[in-house]
Amino acid sequence: MLCNLDIHELAALAAQHLQATHFFRTRYCLTSSQLPVLANALGHPIRVPHRGQDEAYRDQVTHLGLGDDPITGKGLLPFHTDGDRGEYKTRYLILYCLEASEDKQGGETLIASTKNISGILPTDIYQILTRRDATTRFRLDAENHFKSLTYRVYEPESASLMAYFPYPMGETPHWDTIFEGLSVSTSRDALICVEAAVTKRSFYAHHWRKHDLLIIDNEKSIHARQPLTRGFRHIIRVICR
Repeated sequence: MLCNLDIHELAALAAQHLQATHFFRTRYCLTSSQLPVLANALGHPIRVPHRGQDEAYRDQVTHLGLGDDPITGKGLLPFHTDGDRGEYKTRYLILYCLEASEDKQGGETLIASTKNISGILPTDIYQILTRRDATTRFRLDAENHFKSLTYRVYEPESASLMAYFPYPMGETPHWDTIFEGLSVSTSRDALICVEAAVTKRSFYAHHWRKHDLLIIDNEKSIHARQPLTRGFRHIIRVICR
């Protein structure tokens, strides 16, 4: 059933819901131009450079599921949080499905809450999160050009987790994350432990239909994308702080 509220009423309903939990979902008839209006009602949209384009070019709306790009395409994306702790610090990730085929298979968005993370991790893993920064290297193209981002992984004061979890063995990774002072393998093991603990406690898989609206609190959760193996879907995204 489609929601019949106007944009600002919808934003108020979503904001109220998100005070108590880590995501909000409904069905609503939107256009791509209305999505930034919703984002402005919730916060401040972030203009981000698109992959493969000049860094000076920025836009609010990102189109997902239309190509083979690792970030915006149809393939697997492991659990992660969006943005960084600086210019692109992200609070809300807003996703809206413009179109989706009936015969699609896969492509679900997965969400897990990071609430009470200090109580669900082994002490040594929790100490890694709170005492060490991490550097994630993002692969920009097939020639192995990388962009690196260094950040504090966990902020106990706000319970905000920022992480890019490992790709499964055998997959070509778009990113690799290493904790400061630890080896690649030890960093991977620590992240796998965190991911397993978080996803075991709280896990939701969203199967997309046309007009689905999903708003994720980036500071309270991690999210992932299952590969779309058949059919198509066109999702648009706006992130805001």
